[in-house]
Amino acid sequence: MGLFRSEFLFFAHPRGFPSMADQLETYEMLGAEMHPYPVTIRTLDVGGDKIPAGFDLPKQPNPSMGLRGIRLSLKNRDLFATQIEAILRASLRGGMEIALPMISSVEEIWQAKEVIQQVRERLLRASVPLTAEVPVGAMIEVPSAVVILELLSREVDFLCVGTNDLVQYTLAVDRVNPEVSHLFQPLHPSILHSLRRIAEVSRALGKSVRICGEIAANPFFTVLLVGLGYSRFSMNAYAIPAIREFIASISFSSARELAEKAMSLRTAGEVRDFLTETLPKLVKIDLTPYLKEIRSPDDRTSLSYVS
Repeated sequence: MGLFRSEFLFFAHPRGFPSMADQLETYEMLGAEMHPYPVTIRTLDVGGDKIPAGFDLPKQPNPSMGLRGIRLSLKNRDLFATQIEAILRASLRGGMEIALPMISSVEEIWQAKEVIQQVRERLLRASVPLTAEVPVGAMIEVPSAVVILELLSREVDFLCVGTNDLVQYTLAVDRVNPEVSHLFQPLHPSILHSLRRIAEVSRALGKSVRICGEIAANPFFTVLLVGLGYSRFSMNAYAIPAIREFIASISFSSARELAEKAMSLRTAGEVRDFLTETLPKLVKIDLTPYLKEIRSPDDRTSLSYVS
């Protein structure tokens, strides 16, 4: 499983706070179904425009920049510890990995790992059977994480790139605001250069990295990701067969050449025009259905995915 967004459990719960037992049941089921492959659980990622029932969060002038992701978990440590306990207990039934959302500093990783260790020690003292250490990873979703990626990478076991938020925060664009949503541009040069840096750093430090976000389900973007060296993608299940067929249809050398050319272009529009002109000539797959996803209403490049 690419990534399990655990906030779904909280949105589905009438009070917004599923018990440890409720979470454990779900995680064990996932672990058993996916065995022998690991399940990556993204810890609670709410805040901004995503608030489950029962969460009494203070009114925030700019919620997208406020208390969300790992910040919310560290401020509500009992809630965080309950989720961690469920994940650690479930690891006995199948491989589990913990992905920490919205990481922006090394301190946040230290604090989160401290909670994980405290929960683990408490369970061991209670003679609860556990597996070996559960891998902990960081979601790379904000510019500060890209800038200090070497420092963050040394503190975790793996990396996940949250592309939707990375685009939103790098370009300072609210993707659900109709006044500026056309500026939400995953093909923007700043995004491509950030993705190249993440790929290069993870490779140099020997960290596995996977792409999360539906942009990977569009061949015009997938080809750039493959060319930059990414090989692990998380997307909706229905998109997997088409993307698998597309990846099999294009050589790595061609993908790398396309990515290198795209990196030299100045605007998202130039990248779009280059890809839409060049890529269909390299594959026999009909890419027409994907064209509308890289054009906004005013014909400026925009992949309009919302999560």
